[in-house]
Amino acid sequence: MEVVETVITNDNFKEKWDFVNHKLDLIAKRKVIRKAVSFVGNIVFLLYYSLIAFGLLHELKDDKFLAYLDKAPVFADVWNAVEPVLHHPKMHWAVQALIYILPVYVLVAIASGIVFALLWFLYQPKSKYSMTENIAEDSATLYKMARIAKIRAANPIPATSFACNVIFIFGIMVYLTGFIMELIAVNDMEKLMELMMLYYSNTISPYFSNSLFVLLVPLIFLGTYTILNSLMGYMLMPLYMTKVPEELEAETEQFYHECNPEVKERFEAEEKVLAQAKEINERRREEKKAFQDELHWKNPIWKKVKIGCTIAVVIAMMALIGWVGSKVDMKGVWDTLNSYRENGEVLDTETSTEDFIEGSTEVMK
Repeated sequence: MEVVETVITNDNFKEKWDFVNHKLDLIAKRKVIRKAVSFVGNIVFLLYYSLIAFGLLHELKDDKFLAYLDKAPVFADVWNAVEPVLHHPKMHWAVQALIYILPVYVLVAIASGIVFALLWFLYQPKSKYSMTENIAEDSATLYKMARIAKIRAANPIPATSFACNVIFIFGIMVYLTGFIMELIAVNDMEKLMELMMLYYSNTISPYFSNSLFVLLVPLIFLGTYTILNSLMGYMLMPLYMTKVPEELEAETEQFYHECNPEVKERFEAEEKVLAQAKEINERRREEKKAFQDELHWKNPIWKKVKIGCTIAVVIAMMALIGWVGSKVDMKGVWDTLNSYRENGEVLDTETSTEDFIEGSTEVMK
């Protein structure tokens, strides 16, 4: 039997072991980094966009509502400090939106970069695996390490937080509800009635009520936050991603089999059985499909005739409806009904129906 030369040999086994072991240590370190930068990044993102939402609420030019906003702890002072830098109402709305959005990514990058640097130099995970003098056992351990590394390095999760998303939108809703509660506490019925009239009016559009707009605003905030937060999550992924060579698992598996002939023999025998089972299942599916096709076989000519008859019936019905409609003076019927409505007369259902049928019959004659 010809022996296939493997990439891993006894001479470079120690080098491959150290490489895979280093990958596992790197994955363990970056797992901690992912949790840390995800937490810090999302907190910074949440606080920043809460501040931006607070600033957008300032655009509602209402003295009592602005007084309520100015009483907010921290946010009012911070917004007053950064408003000259972020808020430029004379600029185009797209430019203004970019001025609002872009700084958060810079802040998140700086904060996450600091956390990354601290953990990178201070946290050193301990290796769980060590070599022995038995090459057969070590090859099995190396194969296991390679599989673990491939699984843990695959499909990294973006550094987003659903909890922060929920806190953001519900925080805004609770804060706005606080304004209503304050008006109730001071018994400001005039302002409450004003809000009620505004809520149930159609000042935006005859077809778009303010109440619907109030329901859509939280969804707009939620959707915007989710999209921008996803961009942030993907932006942070390079800080904790670890690349593992695609061929690493196959190389370690092949060397493991070469060092353990009995395992290789068992594995090859099982592969043959699995291949035969796959072939049997495929053949049975084809036989079942052929039987079902034979059982439900229909002459294609009759199928085409059935489809043609159905189309012909539909066309005939449409033509009949069109011919009947052309014979009925619908304009006269509607004019009669409208004359009754304009004169304020109540139509007798039975009489009007009989008159309608008689009139239609006369017209058709």
